[in-house]
Amino acid sequence: MDALEVANDSRSTRAKLKRDLKAGEVRARDILLRPIPKTLRTMKVITLLEAVPSLGTTKAAMILRHARVAPEAQLGNLSRRERTGLLLDARSRFPNLDL
Repeated sequence: MDALEVANDSRSTRAKLKRDLKAGEVRARDILLRPIPKTLRTMKVITLLEAVPSLGTTKAAMILRHARVAPEAQLGNLSRRERTGLLLDARSRFPNLDL
């Protein structure tokens, strides 16, 4: 595959993931607790969180700040501990949120 095909594949995978998150077919925890697929490694964590229903820009930024994760952090750069901490922090702050 050439670079253009890889980039297009990554974009379409991210777009599908965001649609599935908004529709409730996939949960953010399913993405964060499993090994990150190659096509999603460069996706920003804030983009993933903002796609979750009832979790907007402000709440997503608050979760990242309290979990001490940079807003520009990419999924592929987070350690397992950081991803788990992010979920635990989000659940403690927003118990009714279905991540």
